[in-house]
Amino acid sequence: IPYLNETITCKSIGSPTAELSLIFAHGTTLGISSPAIMNFAEGSRSFRKLTQRFEAVCRHERSDVIGGRSMGSRSAIVTAKKFANVKALILHLLFEIDKGVDVLLAIGDKDDNCDLNELEVLRKQMKVKTWLVVVSNANHRMDINSPEATEAIGKMVGRIAARWIDERDENLTNSRIKWDEEKKDVIVDPWN
Repeated sequence: IPYLNETITCKSIGSPTAELSLIFAHGTTLGISSPAIMNFAEGSRSFRKLTQRFEAVCRHERSDVIGGRSMGSRSAIVTAKKFANVKALILHLLFEIDKGVDVLLAIGDKDDNCDLNELEVLRKQMKVKTWLVVVSNANHRMDINSPEATEAIGKMVGRIAARWIDERDENLTNSRIKWDEEKKDVIVDPWN
């Protein structure tokens, strides 16, 4: 996508004829090749530049749902305030989100940047409705114990987010996913 005097590299996942359903910004340390998340663009260490590039993608592509992780979450929040069509965010920066926007949070329970108990307190203080998916044994980058587990968990988080975009129950707002080392498979707890 053209942006100023450069080109923003994006990754489109899914059918080329399908309607766009999510625009997602990555954090500043992991770029498009992150094994944990298929990010939409190459990384940028500048928040302002990352946000400007994210806004350019949103202007070009248009979506009702945008999101991000780490610094990309901040970019998504800033961008969502500028686009009236945005109806849902998938991220984890919380108090800047305007009322009426639904939020899906996905976090590893080994993420040193976010304590789950503190997150629960914050969720109760937020002015928006939130859903939370906790990934057992995942760190901030959503790395698990092996590349196989990390890839499978990342794909499952993506499938959960895609289903959440289409349908969500306001009374069932928490789920957990984990890697079963013996079965080499992802286990998803039902929403509760």
